Amino acid sequence: MSTITPQSVDELCDSLNDASARAHSMQIRGGGTRSRRGRPFEPDRVLSTDGLSGLIDYEPADMTVTVQA
Repeated sequence: MSTITPQSVDELCDSLNDASARAHSMQIRGGGTRSRRGRPFEPDRVLSTDGLSGLIDYEPADMTVTVQA
């Protein structure tokens, strides 16, 4: 099992497309706080969202913010 940590949305899309093309199972992991819940399985790949952080857009007048994972 390998862990993939994309650093951009484009890398994330490429990783998901590659896994789909190869019919690999993938587990998406955020902070990992609930990783023991649900039905356990051994994925071919783990996709970590650790590399996807930061501010994308901030509109103070609208009181909205868009951030990555």
